[in-house]
Amino acid sequence: MSGFALVGAEDLNGHVQLGLGHAVGNSTVIDVSWRSLRTASSNGASRRNGFTSNQNGIELGLKFVF
Repeated sequence: MSGFALVGAEDLNGHVQLGLGHAVGNSTVIDVSWRSLRTASSNGASRRNGFTSNQNGIELGLKFVF
């Protein structure tokens, strides 16, 4: 998490990721996780200008270890 209104009235970023990995053999790992990202920004002026973005979804990965 970062931001804390250093630039405007609202300036926040948050990222969360939870997942599991499973070893397949001695040098391969399969990862499955859920990831969420939230970004919000606002200038706080009488003519407001800003945005809010929420993204989340499943992430799949394959890792080779040497």
